[in-house]
Amino acid sequence: MSGLLCPILKSIKAFIGMKKHIRSCFLASLCLYGSTLLAQVSDSPGADFLHKSSPTISYGLGDTHRGGETHSDTLPENSGLVDHSGQGQKGKSSSVQPEGMLYLEIASPNPSDTLWVTFWEHLINERLTVTPGITLPVIRSPGDFLDRSSHNAVYEITFPASFKDGFFSIRKGSQTLVRHWYFSSADRARVRFDLNSGKVLFGGPASAFYRTQHELDVLFAEESYNRNPVMVTRSRESLFQDSSSKARYQKVLNRPDDIHTGMDILVPGENGWDYLRPILEREPSSHPAWDLLEEKSAELTEWQLFSLSARLTGQLLYAGVQKAEFAESELKQDPDKTQQYLDWIRGFTLEKQVFTHPRLVDACLRNASLKSRLEGTSFFAQAEKYGSGIKDEVIAFYVLDNFNRLGERLPEVLEMSLSRLTTPWISARISELTAMQGKVLRGDLLWDMDGKTVDLRDFRDKTLLIHFWISGCKFCIHEYTTVLNGLAEKYRSDPDILVISVNVGDSPEKWKQSIASGRYTSASMLNLRADKDKGFTEHYRIYSFPQKMIVAPGSKVLLQTINRMEAEQLSLKLEQISADYPNPDHTTQAPHL
Repeated sequence: MSGLLCPILKSIKAFIGMKKHIRSCFLASLCLYGSTLLAQVSDSPGADFLHKSSPTISYGLGDTHRGGETHSDTLPENSGLVDHSGQGQKGKSSSVQPEGMLYLEIASPNPSDTLWVTFWEHLINERLTVTPGITLPVIRSPGDFLDRSSHNAVYEITFPASFKDGFFSIRKGSQTLVRHWYFSSADRARVRFDLNSGKVLFGGPASAFYRTQHELDVLFAEESYNRNPVMVTRSRESLFQDSSSKARYQKVLNRPDDIHTGMDILVPGENGWDYLRPILEREPSSHPAWDLLEEKSAELTEWQLFSLSARLTGQLLYAGVQKAEFAESELKQDPDKTQQYLDWIRGFTLEKQVFTHPRLVDACLRNASLKSRLEGTSFFAQAEKYGSGIKDEVIAFYVLDNFNRLGERLPEVLEMSLSRLTTPWISARISELTAMQGKVLRGDLLWDMDGKTVDLRDFRDKTLLIHFWISGCKFCIHEYTTVLNGLAEKYRSDPDILVISVNVGDSPEKWKQSIASGRYTSASMLNLRADKDKGFTEHYRIYSFPQKMIVAPGSKVLLQTINRMEAEQLSLKLEQISADYPNPDHTTQAPHL
């Protein structure tokens, strides 16, 4: 074990029995270690250490359908970071370093021919608009009785050598076996998921690291299993009105609570504080996950230990922030309650946090949003209070996940974001969005009903309202019937405004069936089809539906949004744009509808 880690472990053990302070001291050790490591890599070309950053929140999505699947990013070159891969792992030395691999065995009555593995070098959130990752198939090979795997399906998963480290998830059909586990590119481990007995076994040089991640998963899953489910409602009176549901609820309440969970009814603004207070009164350092991490620390490298501590911090922080959101109105009404929440947040010393995890970034984003509302400050002012690694990823999450909701505020938000970012890959991602603002529409080809290609730039003399939709999306149906249908009819013969309907991802046959149903579009619109995750839809990150784009004369993209707009509001905007922007000569014929 390195000389640096030993004092940290001693400090952890010294505070066993002093639970009130163990967590803050442990985090202080993390910050000290992170500062040392950053100093080591600060002069490295392309150094970008602060990328470690999970699941998910909805920022007012409302009537939005998320379509599409994960697609591939381009694998980057080696980053030139300090090599922490495989430190402390046991095994024979060799002049040739074997490639990093996870040798995975699955014992199951229904083995899958293919597993799907997603890798992230940078993971803020797995949404397609944020950090989608690289998803690859891994084909099953038969086991061998010589190594006791003859009854198992075997999958050899090679870690990307171009990533120094990152995250990965493994999916077997609809079943998730691993979600957002850390890896280093040189890790070598063997894991057996026995789905018949429920056992998970580990071996290989990096087994302690992967076993610890699994045990943390189990610990948090068990905690959730034993927690009362919560039903959020605006009115208690609206619940359990019929005799059947009322009887079932009463039965739940009457069961012995030593082995059964009950049901909590939460009414925001009424009893949200009762839901939050126990979290604020409980020392985060008393959580058993810290004991587990301390127990395993002797088997972990410095990087592994501090990465997992970031995950743990994120899990605990997220639980409190989520409950605080339900108590927001009560916090606003009582300064003492607000102060108690702020004091609890302050105990996490997030301004000094170096290592990140997607769960931690998620919690920090929600906390920044909540504090901005409680204190009457801007989101960016709150994000600035975090350590640089968390700050950049929180800002990136906010912008990348909301760029198609910000509407006309987007250019201003992009400018404010870029002025605050220091992480190279994040700055590059935000710069891509900036480069798209006010630019000429891309000429990727779309297809019409006859299978002919259409370039939207051919309508450069018109103001375009483009509506993107997918079959089976109830929100797309609602958007068409309540907004688009009337607008399409209104502008059907207008020489300056054209309403376009673009289906994403359907086969030509299914697309035509959806059109014939009359639920998604009409003959008053120019009906086109686009490929999913290719060309036009990939460039403009059209992964959520329904989505709208407004293009001014000259094919200048002005607005891209999933926000719902009423027909009258959209009509006024289209006519204003048509009047304000210089209109090139009418060189194109209005399409035959």
